Amino acid sequence: MAQDIVIETCGKNIVVGMPGTSYRIFYRKPNTGRQLVAYRLPMEDDPLAGLNSQQFMALAWRLATDRAKQLGWI
Repeated sequence: MAQDIVIETCGKNIVVGMPGTSYRIFYRKPNTGRQLVAYRLPMEDDPLAGLNSQQFMALAWRLATDRAKQLGWI
């Protein structure tokens, strides 16, 4: 499933999306603290995704956190 996920870094943002679906989450670099701030979350399940929105959000969180650690953000 992770091969179907795209992770991009745009300035102080990490964007995690699943091409061909409506699933996309934006995370901001924290101003303080050591946890990413998520915004623009998917609100509905996408039948084309093969997983529900809650599963996607959990997967996206893990991937974005890994990327933020690689970047030294957290």
